[in-house]
Amino acid sequence: AVIASILSSFKDIPIPGKAVFIGEVSLSGIVRPVSMIEKKISEALKLGYEKVFVSNGSKLHKQDNRVIKIEHISEIMRNLF
Repeated sequence: AVIASILSSFKDIPIPGKAVFIGEVSLSGIVRPVSMIEKKISEALKLGYEKVFVSNGSKLHKQDNRVIKIEHISEIMRNLF
């Protein structure tokens, strides 16, 4: 979320209000998975978020077109703005 807000500020384009970001970012920009990802995604969708950005390495049991997997922070720009 912090990286997305920095990119948003840099590009002077607001982040859509219905987007959420779940993961950790390495110093090289790789987005790493976090624990209990399915529960976090489920809660985000219940709260009305329309785009959920997670690590490409996240192990998900079911697919959802609202969940966007990214490997590197550079992909945020292509998928969000």
